[in-house]
Amino acid sequence: MINLPSTYQELERIYQRIPIQQNTCIGVSSSQPEEGVSTLVDAIARRAAGAGRSVLVVDFNLHHPRHFDQPVFDLGWDRGKVQGMIKDPQSGIDYLPVPLDKVSLLSLKEPGVIEQWTEQWKQSYQLVLIDTSAVNQNNCGNVSAQRALAGCDASIMTMMAGVTSRPAFEAAIADLRTEDIRLLGVVMNDRFNPSLQSELVRETSRITIFFPRFQRVLQRILVNSQLLSIRV
Repeated sequence: MINLPSTYQELERIYQRIPIQQNTCIGVSSSQPEEGVSTLVDAIARRAAGAGRSVLVVDFNLHHPRHFDQPVFDLGWDRGKVQGMIKDPQSGIDYLPVPLDKVSLLSLKEPGVIEQWTEQWKQSYQLVLIDTSAVNQNNCGNVSAQRALAGCDASIMTMMAGVTSRPAFEAAIADLRTEDIRLLGVVMNDRFNPSLQSELVRETSRITIFFPRFQRVLQRILVNSQLLSIRV
């Protein structure tokens, strides 16, 4: 998983739009798997923890769960109850691993149960972040994104630019509207869709062997170009 630096400019734009003046719970999801949900959740968590806020990350993504270095036998979920959290010693962020036992999974699917848990977590943490599976990826062995997001104060969707199809994304948004889930906004993941400026800088590597000095000058011009730096 890619780690975004907490000083990332785009991350700061997202963070400033999260209503964290009071204790709040934010869910993050996507229409399809592998669109950067966990990356965004961890980045927001580190940014908030760096500002001195108490943060809990709840993992409900059973398709791609987080892996921890320390044993989790006596932590996480057990028969519908939370046994304990995993604390990151560097950031101070608490993590709640995915529920793996059948009793916990069935309990969390019940209407109102996740809502009760989020209210309880907000009494202990200033920011609760819920990492969900993709909205369009439902099966009996998973906590659906709709069920997880229903317990949040607001939600964020990620979208892989150049990869996610419009029908798939629109279907996911329609499902969220059906459940009356509040959407804060959509984060575009440009991993496979670099900007024109980045592509031009990359193309200058072709002239390295023959004109190295010209390459450095050209790269400096491209990087400092105000026109190419405009976000569209």
